[in-house]
Amino acid sequence: MLMIRRAFPPRIRAITSVMDVVLLVGLFVQVVAGIWTAIFYGWGSSWYAGAAVPYLWSVLQFNPNISLVENLPLMVKVHIVGAFSLVGLFPFTRLVHFLSLPIQYIWRSPQVVVGNQSVGAVTHSESKL
Repeated sequence: MLMIRRAFPPRIRAITSVMDVVLLVGLFVQVVAGIWTAIFYGWGSSWYAGAAVPYLWSVLQFNPNISLVENLPLMVKVHIVGAFSLVGLFPFTRLVHFLSLPIQYIWRSPQVVVGNQSVGAVTHSESKL
């Protein structure tokens, strides 16, 4: 839905940056890799506990142990790399505003942007007064 929203309305497409598109494509790849993993590798709950959790723990300790995930299928690796890529790209997109303070931004009503009249139209209408 985010990709469709960014692609079709002209006003939104005009303010969409290249990094927004890169992040949305990355998010699409991440979702496809996750669904692929869930469908074709039903043993995901066991490898997650045995491989991904120790790998993530090693990353959090700033000592990544790549050998824990090197034997996993390609789509699982794509999913892992995709997650790190999205986290790395996120600060350079407009979606980072989601994390802005105040947190009420999450629950706010949609913003309505009202354009100003052109300067010529305002000057012309004022001259008739």
